[in-house]
Amino acid sequence: MAGDLDDVASLTKAFEGAYGAYCVTNFWEHFFWRERDGSGARPGPGGQEGGRKHAIWSTFEDTRKAFPLSDSRMPTLKGKYKVPHFDAKAEADHFFRDLGVPTTFLLTSFYWDNLIGFGMGPKKGPDGKLAFVLPMGNKKLPGIAVEDIGKCAFGNFQAF
Repeated sequence: MAGDLDDVASLTKAFEGAYGAYCVTNFWEHFFWRERDGSGARPGPGGQEGGRKHAIWSTFEDTRKAFPLSDSRMPTLKGKYKVPHFDAKAEADHFFRDLGVPTTFLLTSFYWDNLIGFGMGPKKGPDGKLAFVLPMGNKKLPGIAVEDIGKCAFGNFQAF
């Protein structure tokens, strides 16, 4: 059953009788504003009262914890974001807490598939050698393959 984030009635119907809900938004569809109003973070109207035993919210870290708005090393966008698709999702976390539905906050971070889908893969340098370069110094890059997200969500539902 499909639901439309802009149509609460369709979400109610889609979640009817469901044990749980895996909730995710597409930043690239609306450029992050959907999370701000909570429409992307709806585990079904009524939350626990609607029968949901567990929700999984695909979210991200709030980058402003590492780079406050006053930090000039990274630009501030729209007056309140450092990395909009991370920060806006993190702001929406409270919708799940407010509903009282037991929730797993699944922080997927970097999708390895972006190396292909967004053309971020290795590029040939002037020396002809392939290199994958991100300006991260010696920091580690956590990531996940999209196909593994469903497996992680399924494992979470089995645990509850």
